[in-house]
Amino acid sequence: MAHYLYGETKLYTIYITDVYSQEIVGYGAYDSNVAENYVQVLEQAIYKAKQSKSLKGLIHHSDGGKQYESESYKAVCRRNKISQSMCMYSYENPYAEKTNDLINNGYLNSWKPKSLKELKESQDKAVYDHNTRRRKQALGNISPVRFRNLLKKDRSTVEYTLKLKPRIPDQPRERITNKTLILT
Repeated sequence: MAHYLYGETKLYTIYITDVYSQEIVGYGAYDSNVAENYVQVLEQAIYKAKQSKSLKGLIHHSDGGKQYESESYKAVCRRNKISQSMCMYSYENPYAEKTNDLINNGYLNSWKPKSLKELKESQDKAVYDHNTRRRKQALGNISPVRFRNLLKKDRSTVEYTLKLKPRIPDQPRERITNKTLILT
């Protein structure tokens, strides 16, 4: 989830990315940050996934937000036999953070939609462009949709290893001690 701000208006964008193909498989824009919105996006991603493959063995990784821990969200995962994995820090979920940055900063912030309706229309265009036109170096300089289609055709022609390497932020090298101020 990422915030989209326009003037005094705060809106929310939600994305679910297939980490292997880097394709955005579910998304939405909303004026509230409630679990039902996340459930809608998850169900969109599930519907899309069922079109081409089984959900067997699927792991859904997210941050530890309350929306992902809601009973309605967990019920959709259970019903579809999706295992949930949650992290505590954003650096443990770099693919989601990268998707938020690419779509919101790479597209939406430059187009400046002024309403929820415009944000949804812009998000549709941005996701379409990302999935069909944006060439990914890790995928051999092809788009996520092209990569997925190659996998469907013949997995043996695609050489690709997903490298999961979340980087732990640099920690201070020295312990910072609090100094007591003595006022005289």
